[in-house]
Amino acid sequence: MRRQGLGVRRFACWAVAVGLARVCLGVHWAADVLGGRPCALTWLVEWGVVHGDVERRSRRRSGGRRTAWHRLQCCRRKGGLA
Repeated sequence: MRRQGLGVRRFACWAVAVGLARVCLGVHWAADVLGGRPCALTWLVEWGVVHGDVERRSRRRSGGRRTAWHRLQCCRRKGGLA
């Protein structure tokens, strides 16, 4: 759980840095960057809700057993398919 929090913080820092860089380079106005943040956050939250719902449904259908999808995700987290 702690590593997941670190990943979220890294991503947040990266997102802020990209936004600042785009404003400094003159590619976007500051209002564009600031307006894009709520849109991106909304999209991420909706994606997370849908993904979580799909995962819960697949576990319910499989009777709590790990499906092929769950095994694939586990292998990806461990660093490869074996």
